[in-house]
Amino acid sequence: MRNKLERINIKIVAVIVVFLFMLFVIGSMMGVRLNLMLRTYMEKQVAAQVEMLSEQSGRMFKEELEKLGRLSEIAYEDDTIRKLIEAEDNDGISYGCMLLNGDTVFGEALSKKDFSGITDSFRGNEAVCFCEGKGLLFSVPIYNGNNIKYVFYKLYPEEKLTEKFGLECYGGNGKICIVDSNYNPVIPAKNANIEETGEWLGQFPQEAVKDLNKKLGKNVVAATYVKNSSKKTFYFEAETGWSNFRIMGMIPAEVVSEGANYIVPMVFWVFGLLTFLFVVGTAYLLFEEEKVKESDELREAKKAAEQANRAKSTFLASMSHEIRTPINAIIGMDEMILRESKEKEILDYANNIKMAGKTLLSIINNILDFSKIEDGKMEIIPVEYKTAALIDGLVQMVEEPARKKGLEFKLDIDEKLPAEMFGDDVRIRQIITNLLTNAVKYTQSGMITLRIRLLCQS
Repeated sequence: MRNKLERINIKIVAVIVVFLFMLFVIGSMMGVRLNLMLRTYMEKQVAAQVEMLSEQSGRMFKEELEKLGRLSEIAYEDDTIRKLIEAEDNDGISYGCMLLNGDTVFGEALSKKDFSGITDSFRGNEAVCFCEGKGLLFSVPIYNGNNIKYVFYKLYPEEKLTEKFGLECYGGNGKICIVDSNYNPVIPAKNANIEETGEWLGQFPQEAVKDLNKKLGKNVVAATYVKNSSKKTFYFEAETGWSNFRIMGMIPAEVVSEGANYIVPMVFWVFGLLTFLFVVGTAYLLFEEEKVKESDELREAKKAAEQANRAKSTFLASMSHEIRTPINAIIGMDEMILRESKEKEILDYANNIKMAGKTLLSIINNILDFSKIEDGKMEIIPVEYKTAALIDGLVQMVEEPARKKGLEFKLDIDEKLPAEMFGDDVRIRQIITNLLTNAVKYTQSGMITLRIRLLCQS
């Protein structure tokens, strides 16, 4: 049994070790895969957020140009435009109207070298351009028939740009900026200034810039994940719809992954629970397997024991029959001596032989009876027998052993007992003999009484 338990324990430990190793490998692969999937998902989320900001910035620029266009459609006469502009509260924002030769109808004369958008507008296009130190210029052409007569512009100074056009991403937890084609900061984020914006723009990792440029070859917006020794960050870049302006920025990974960080632990928790259930189930199955094997072994052992018992019973029955034959012969010869001999000493010897023979025959019968009981073949054979002969035989078997042990043996027989009775005298004699023999064996001194009473008479 101990070897079986040791074998079970070794199997369980081996299965658990192999499973834990597989779990470690699968868990590691799953962790890498989950992190990659989450990173890709978060990159897409960042790109979607930045795309909305890009559209928002494009709409703001478009609205400014549409306002200028509406002014040009209302009236192109110099005095009319001037009066409309003077009626507005400009708050540092300047308007102007320029001729092709560079002269101004009103407003400040601007250099075409500083503001390339003026030239674009004289070519019939709406334009947005930036000049460092001067501001952001919106310009539209004003037609006289099919010809461009003027270029009408609106100039926002640098200090007004953040307030008017500044963006904000992830509730202000990220950094964002509109830059020109040379990646110089143009419009910082809300609640930020141009100096600190230029500082973090200058810290853009080269690997992030390369990956963003690669992705922008296929899309108008891109995001990438960069991990270094100090932090994990998502960098992004997007087009605004105006070729000379882009949106750039960065967001800490923990801001983007807020809420998503619980996914991986949850997956591993569920995986661990399934693992625990698997280990318990495996151990249970192994125990059940050993139980089945043990049951099979017990059945085989029981079968072998039953076969051995049957063989023993057969042997005892055979031997009992074989031994009974010579004993009956001895008892028969002894009966002849008792009938024919007249000498007292010879008769005493013959009686002793008769008693010993019957005792031995009784033992043999008992052995045979046990065999019959085990085989389920025990039978009660009722016959008519002499009551006095039965009692006399009991006395002869017990009196001498009791006398040798110093015990007094007394009889107390009911006088109403019939001379003959009907029953299995052999079994009755066996039972009473066993009782008397035990009485002699376990009584140390005193007296043994055999008392027989008639309880009822049919």
